[in-house]
Amino acid sequence: MLSSQWFEDFEKASRSRWDFGYRELGLQNVRYYAKQISRGKFHLKWIGHVITSGEFTVMPTHVEEIYRPIMFGKSEPWTLIVKDN
Repeated sequence: MLSSQWFEDFEKASRSRWDFGYRELGLQNVRYYAKQISRGKFHLKWIGHVITSGEFTVMPTHVEEIYRPIMFGKSEPWTLIVKDN
């Protein structure tokens, strides 16, 4: 089976300290659920499949505690540009 370094790094991270027990990969959003995450900055990578070229607005990432939604974090929106080869 073919794999990439990004995918292997993500799989290692998800099996280690973050314990992502459940993931939802949909057409409109991607959701990860962790049992426990300590305070700080985190980087999460996922691999998507590009089906068309263009300029797309990437919505802000939103992170919150399920039972205490007052505790949350949010990133800035950004633009993804996909060019034809």
